[in-house]
Amino acid sequence: MTSSDKTKVLLVEDEVIIARDIHHMLTNTGYDVVAVVNTASEAIEKAKELKPDVVLMDIMLEGKRAGVEAASYIYFNLNIPIIYMTAYTDQITVEQAKKSEPFGYLLKPFEERELRTTIEVALYKFKMENRLKEREQWLSTILTSIREGLIATDAQGRITFMNPLAVKLTGWPEDKALGQSLNKVVKIIDENKQKIIKIPLKDLHSGSQFVFPPRCLLANREGHLIPIAPLISPIENEKQVISGVVLTLADITAQRKAEEEQLKSLEKMTKAMIGTIQALASTIEMRDPYTAGHQRRVALLSAAIAEK
Repeated sequence: MTSSDKTKVLLVEDEVIIARDIHHMLTNTGYDVVAVVNTASEAIEKAKELKPDVVLMDIMLEGKRAGVEAASYIYFNLNIPIIYMTAYTDQITVEQAKKSEPFGYLLKPFEERELRTTIEVALYKFKMENRLKEREQWLSTILTSIREGLIATDAQGRITFMNPLAVKLTGWPEDKALGQSLNKVVKIIDENKQKIIKIPLKDLHSGSQFVFPPRCLLANREGHLIPIAPLISPIENEKQVISGVVLTLADITAQRKAEEEQLKSLEKMTKAMIGTIQALASTIEMRDPYTAGHQRRVALLSAAIAEK
């Protein structure tokens, strides 16, 4: 295996003898130790410069928990996994270390096999976490890009996700809506009955289906009414247990306007047709007064048919 194929390790340890022993164990098990440093500032500098695959970080540097601060910067800013080495197991130290989300702990003194196992597990966890982040980003991009408002809830009916179009339609900023009840944020009105529809979340969580009325309006946070076509479905996890619901809101304002324009056009055509029929009837009456009554009845009947 060439040095370029080896896992690159940055070792941060302020005890010279301990650092030498760990360095020996690392090289003996096939790792490439790119640098050995003994301060938090050097650790950050070398992590930026050398871009190691993993950092072995002593929590206590120069008698302080400076290792935790350096580890936090390296992980959250450089996306490099951290493994802590420590001789301290007190609760305060552990709680401080947890904030930097390390991928492993090594309690000093440790053996070569323990070191190798911890590094390999940490690298695997880091790889899986990155894959999950990429998948979440991919899914988030899709949900953000769709042309319908989309809202997801947890099993208690509390909102856990809103895409930008749902934010725009409801008038609720995402940070204000998250954690709120779906029925509080989304006010859907049955247009025919002029009544707010309460979404039966408990029934949906038990597996029941719910269908919205054919004509619905969304009353947003500013009080505006928006014609929508809503659809709600339960969310099932991998164990086929319902863990929430997803609500889609399709804005059909343009469709409604087109329908109204079509209706107006039809009304104009109907009125024009009625006027034409009546004009023809009057002309015929003038020409033939003997059949005037009959022609008028035919005209009225034709007009009635045209109106239908």
